[in-house]
Amino acid sequence: MAVRLDWEGKPQRVERLSLPFQTVETINESRATRERDAGALFGSGARAKDARNRLIWGDNKLVMSSLLRTYGGKVSLIYIDPPFDTGADFSLRMKVGDADFTKAPTLLEEHAYRDTWGHGRESYLRMLYDRIVLMHELLAEDGTLYVHIGPSVSHYVKVLCDEVFGEPNFRGELIWKRSDAHSDAGQGAKHYGRIHEVILQYSKSDSYTFNTQYLPLPEETASRWYRHVEEDTRRRYNKADITGPGGEAKGNPRYEIFGVTRYWRYSKARMEQLIADGLVVQDRPGTVPYRKRYLDESAGVSLQDIWPDVPMLRGFAPGGEILSQTSLPARGRRSPSRRDSGGGGLAATSAALPSIPPGSAC
Repeated sequence: MAVRLDWEGKPQRVERLSLPFQTVETINESRATRERDAGALFGSGARAKDARNRLIWGDNKLVMSSLLRTYGGKVSLIYIDPPFDTGADFSLRMKVGDADFTKAPTLLEEHAYRDTWGHGRESYLRMLYDRIVLMHELLAEDGTLYVHIGPSVSHYVKVLCDEVFGEPNFRGELIWKRSDAHSDAGQGAKHYGRIHEVILQYSKSDSYTFNTQYLPLPEETASRWYRHVEEDTRRRYNKADITGPGGEAKGNPRYEIFGVTRYWRYSKARMEQLIADGLVVQDRPGTVPYRKRYLDESAGVSLQDIWPDVPMLRGFAPGGEILSQTSLPARGRRSPSRRDSGGGGLAATSAALPSIPPGSAC
């Protein structure tokens, strides 16, 4: 049974208006930069000179509509960071001499940065729905979408994405710890400290690209897992289980090695090769053999769906106030969803919706 998110004014169709782009500025790359970035973002094909690293300023609904003709079904990765529908006002406040000054946003900036919506949650969802439909059409069959959103609205956005992408194409919910612990109790708050944001991951199809990323093993973990040391090489290793979980029901083969008959996780030919390489050993007769896994061969810990280690980037504006932005796109540049082939894949990112002064990277 299909589940749909419905609200008053939900669009029955998404308008697709294609407009020409006007080049305002071109920054020439050095040869060293071109060689370094070969295969990055928009690839290095015949259109690379015109298409790579575009910064497009304007309403990204119109931008995406205009990109469909050329890039429909070709984008490998999209990361978006839309407003969180919090009602916040992002006017710029600064001190000039002895006077406090507030720079009200321009009409376009207000549309992009003032996190309020004229007709409440319904208009917010409509704004987002139109754009997610267009992103779905831009993505390649092996493409992936990451939606960075606040916990107060993430449940709405997930159901919306389920409708557009299909619930089976929901691939995960990442939890980003965006700040250290804090308490609003002094201001009368009656809730747990709110320190996380959400990133929803969706794929276009089952054939999406995903490259597992790894983090270094914490020393405490390495000491606990790799507590054995070879006498001759001094290499640290752990004793990995090689029995087949689930037995015959999971298709694991059953045979005898070192006088022990079990269901194993490797075929007999693979097991014999591991034994010949000295990687499957037995401490004493009758005990279950194990596989040696060396610390110096470990790739680390595969990236999990809770991210406590990505800090916010902070800087100071001329007036002295702190400006913050996330460094999550930096992890995105080590993207688990980009192709590793030399030709690369197309990538797009949007830091605000629906329009992005001074630019939207597409």
